[in-house]
Amino acid sequence: MKSQLITFVILLFTTLGLTQNPQQVIQGKVVNDTNEPLSYANILLHSLPDSSIAKVGYTSEKGDFEIYLPNTETEYYLEVTYVGMTEFTSDSFSAKDGKNFTTIQLATEASLKEVVVTSQRRMIEVQPDKTVFNIDKSINSAGNDAMSLLRKAPGVMVDNNDNIILLGKSGVLVYVDGRRTPMSGDDLANMLKNIPSEQIDAIEIITSPSAKYEAEGNAGIINIRLKKNENFGANGTFTAGYSIGVYAKYRTGLSGNYRNKKINIFGSVNGNKGLYQNTTHIKRELSQQVYDSESVIVTDNDDLSYKAGLDFFLSPHSTIGLLYNGGYSDGTVHTGATTEIYPESNKSAINYLESNSIGNDNRKRNNINLNYQFKKKSGVELNIDLDYGNYSNKSNNIQPNKYFDTDHNTLLSKNENRTNSPSEINILVGKIDFEQKLLGGKIEIGTKMSKVHTDNTFDFYNVVNTQPTIDSNRTNIFRYDEQVVAGYFSYLRPLSEKLTFNIGLRAENTKTKGELIALKINQDKPDERNYLSWFPSTSLSYNLNDKNSFRLSYGKRISRPNYEELNPFEFKLDELSYQKGNPFLQPHFSHNLQLSHTFMNMVTSSLNYTRINDYMTRIVDTTNLNASFITWKNISSQDVYSMNISSPIPITKWWSAYTNINVYQSINKADFGANRKINLKVTGINIYAQNTYRLPKGISLELSGFYASPSVWGGTFKTKACGEQTSDSKRKF
Repeated sequence: MKSQLITFVILLFTTLGLTQNPQQVIQGKVVNDTNEPLSYANILLHSLPDSSIAKVGYTSEKGDFEIYLPNTETEYYLEVTYVGMTEFTSDSFSAKDGKNFTTIQLATEASLKEVVVTSQRRMIEVQPDKTVFNIDKSINSAGNDAMSLLRKAPGVMVDNNDNIILLGKSGVLVYVDGRRTPMSGDDLANMLKNIPSEQIDAIEIITSPSAKYEAEGNAGIINIRLKKNENFGANGTFTAGYSIGVYAKYRTGLSGNYRNKKINIFGSVNGNKGLYQNTTHIKRELSQQVYDSESVIVTDNDDLSYKAGLDFFLSPHSTIGLLYNGGYSDGTVHTGATTEIYPESNKSAINYLESNSIGNDNRKRNNINLNYQFKKKSGVELNIDLDYGNYSNKSNNIQPNKYFDTDHNTLLSKNENRTNSPSEINILVGKIDFEQKLLGGKIEIGTKMSKVHTDNTFDFYNVVNTQPTIDSNRTNIFRYDEQVVAGYFSYLRPLSEKLTFNIGLRAENTKTKGELIALKINQDKPDERNYLSWFPSTSLSYNLNDKNSFRLSYGKRISRPNYEELNPFEFKLDELSYQKGNPFLQPHFSHNLQLSHTFMNMVTSSLNYTRINDYMTRIVDTTNLNASFITWKNISSQDVYSMNISSPIPITKWWSAYTNINVYQSINKADFGANRKINLKVTGINIYAQNTYRLPKGISLELSGFYASPSVWGGTFKTKACGEQTSDSKRKF
């Protein structure tokens, strides 16, 4: 661990130390033939004698530009380009004391037959409302999947249980191509693992969503933007990947596209096969007994996903599209669990519980989307979406429990149980979004309705002499219905050349109904809920100058319990350790405040504060004197303070670096009675650093890694420090 931390410190100071060298400035202003400033004109600085590009920049909204020289001892010349205008190329010059071009005038071209624009995107783009992680700029993204890439995204952490954490907070909402993914937990993780990196264009991280977005998720939104082929004609790609950790994993994919002026037809199929291992260690002291258990879970997964779509271009302004995507996952889960049982006063008097179970999971998903888009250059946009999704899971498990004496050979007792737990989820979503220019600004209004129905069956059998008998105390049927109707408005308007404000309000009416049908009598029933919630949001952006911009934002959000967290069925590690949902879990609300600063569109820093009341989280509880279980409950509160710094730095034309540092403090409180109080306060740090080197002959090398300090997950679980170093190389032919 020390060597990992030292590596990160070296990477960090290698990156940040580069800003210490004094540099000279080349500056000027670009105008057209009527002396109007040209904003976002391309500025290219070439070094001599080989005319290689030394620096790239662009003009501000006022037409001004500044470029810092990487080497004052070199001869240079300047090139300025703008679409539809003649190019400017300067004479060679030496800039030991800097150079001011004052005003550069470009003339309008007499005729423009064809324009080809090529540009190089940065790996990390810091924008006023989001941070964009461009996947094709990271060479070690090849052969990965969406879940693996999230681990590399700035400010994002994925723990060993595939929980996604953003800026130290859980409760992240995941979108794909601007549409919310309705899955959670294992279903979400499996879906993300089955999206190959070759199909991903960028990952957008939105920490302060506007009223246009759903109010769900207190940590913010992650939008995975898939690649779109805009070229006419037919084309296709084939990909294959191999990776190895504890076990080997294989991936293959095929995609195709045909496009002309009237239609666009596309589709893809991707397969994923491999073994995944996860280890869980639980040690508890209960009734003067110690139960020290370790479970090794190995999942053998075969995944297949497929997608097909058709777009009709009705006019230059309107498009109607139909999209189908689906997939299935067939997995076998082997769990080897061993529990040491001994008195607190005498570890030598030890017994063992072995639970080597085997289970099968078969998951299927199907989703259909119908979309209509209307867009005009005047700023009028209309988007209508209708979605239907079906998700099913057939799961069964066989679990023998064997107790051994201290010699680990003498069998003391044995019992076996089996479970059968099929579930099905149906989701229907309709959404309308409209925006247009109004009173010098832009107004957005929209509405959305979603309906979710889940049907879950849990049959528990005790096996005696190979004959299964149903257990009425543990067998249930759980049905859950949720309907959310929402409406919103948002207005964005510049108050001056430097100051812009945005204000929005979203209202969501939520109706939920849970039905618990149990063989066991006198069991409490989940209640019905019907509540209206208001979610204000506002932000203020201030551009101090061409180098510095500030943004202050506030937003209220909600986290509703999902079907896994509400489902009361038991998933057993062994008969002394299991986890289950809580059908009486209540939603929680969060208030989020953020102040951010961006320097030269490259370095961004932010201060964040989040207050959550009735925070939903996992806790460990006990039952039957010697058994413990993990479930979901509402604790009193959580306060999170954090500071985040992201710094993509183009060092030279062959070396670029990126560093992300997040420092946070989490305060978690709850009171469940005597000896059942939670009061955890932790300060932690997450560091991600990456250096990319472009070597001669098309060879690229990337060195990256992350470090996470000891922390507290979900307000109740302490976690140890962890880190990872990765390197990769590729050659372009």
